[in-house]
Amino acid sequence: NAYAGGAAVAQDATTIFFNPAGMTKLPSQMETAAHVIIPSFKFKNEGSTHATGALLLGSNGGEAGVAKVAPNLYFVKKIGDQLAFGIGINSPFGLMTEYDRGWVGRYHAIKSDLTVLNVNPSLAYKFNEQFSVGAGLNLSYVKAELTNAIDFGTIGFGLPGLLPQGNDGFAELKGDTWGVGWNVGF
Repeated sequence: NAYAGGAAVAQDATTIFFNPAGMTKLPSQMETAAHVIIPSFKFKNEGSTHATGALLLGSNGGEAGVAKVAPNLYFVKKIGDQLAFGIGINSPFGLMTEYDRGWVGRYHAIKSDLTVLNVNPSLAYKFNEQFSVGAGLNLSYVKAELTNAIDFGTIGFGLPGLLPQGNDGFAELKGDTWGVGWNVGF
């Protein structure tokens, strides 16, 4: 169902992510899973050219898809008839590609890696059988790494010993941070 109605139907503890108010409809429970994502990214060069008009040098890059595991855990605890506490820990975003260092598109990307971990403590209160409200805090850790080649041969073309696509450098950008957000549902 591709999450259709996910915010409206409280079928299990994952409601913490979509609509924390749904926790009041559930008994105490825990749910956990791990999803293995195995993407396939293949490139086929069909005559790409350099800014100088020459054919771009390099391979097709091989299989750039990298398998990743996306874990999740959700726990709901009823506290009496009207109150529920829950916590969700998941990886809502993330993927990685890594091409061979000498591939034809190396000046755009070699490795792109994004990892996100979200911790979502939540509370819900049931006013009556028809109306509940829930809110949660999203504590998200994000880590990224981006790499690519730099064509110093083209940048310094005309200088002794520098040829386009013949003198590559390497750039690497890494970063990580924590962010805070919230979710609320009725």
